[in-house]
Amino acid sequence: MFIRIGQAARYLGFSKTTLRNWDTSGYLIPHRSPGNHRLYTRNLLEDFIQFLTKFGKYKSNVNEINKYFEKQAELLLQLNATRCIPLIIQY
Repeated sequence: MFIRIGQAARYLGFSKTTLRNWDTSGYLIPHRSPGNHRLYTRNLLEDFIQFLTKFGKYKSNVNEINKYFEKQAELLLQLNATRCIPLIIQY
């Protein structure tokens, strides 16, 4: 079952804009409908919550989470990665 972006935003406790930005940045990549709407699964959202919780970031504000993601991306690039791998895998 798919969840639309508004429902996903309420479930996670973040804004729809934040979810769109995380999609664009590759941090939380949803499925797409034929009309190109973002569609999330409960498993994807639960995995994302577990990921943030594991690193103590779930109840953080968006800016702090974004800084964490940016730092992780920088570390991957410093390891001479040819391509930054998304932190969350799309289902």
